[in-house]
Amino acid sequence: MIENSLSRAYKACFFGDDGKLHPAGRAVIADLRKRGFLFRPVHTPGDPYSTAYKDGRREVAMRVIAMLGLDKDIETLTTVTEDDFNG
Repeated sequence: MIENSLSRAYKACFFGDDGKLHPAGRAVIADLRKRGFLFRPVHTPGDPYSTAYKDGRREVAMRVIAMLGLDKDIETLTTVTEDDFNG
C-alpha cells in the first residue's frame, strides 16, 4: 500500500541499482546517526524545549532508517571514508 511505495521511494534514493547502499546514502545515514541523537541522550536537564527538539531530530533519523529497512544494521553504517566517494 502507501507505506510500501513510500519505502520503495526511500530505498530508490539511498540504494544503487545493485541493491547495495550507495556511498552517498551511507554518508547520509552516518550523518543522521550522528546528528539525530541515535546513540546519545536527548534529555537536557531543566530545558524541556531542547529535549523536545532533540527528540524530534531522533524521530526523523529513526524514521528514515526504518523506511530503508536498516534499523537492525545502523551500528554498521557509521563509518564513512574518502573511498566511499571515489568509487
